[in-house]
Amino acid sequence: TNIKFPVTADVLYTLFNKYGDVLRVIIFPRQLGEQALVEMKNAEQAKIARKELDGKSIYTSSNTMRIQYSQLEKLEVS
Repeated sequence: TNIKFPVTADVLYTLFNKYGDVLRVIIFPRQLGEQALVEMKNAEQAKIARKELDGKSIYTSSNTMRIQYSQLEKLEVS
């Protein structure tokens, strides 16, 4: 939410990689902005990343992350 600055896959990789092994990052447009899917190596790493990053801003007072678990078991990009 409150998106003010562009976010790249590299930015998200850097943020999430602090909490575990990032396997994939996919960013795609949505009706109200952008959404990203970040695939971590395992569920425990994903749980830690969510706990640490949910509700945090990527940039000072902007680009606040809302983190939810995906229903997908694996990201497939074609």
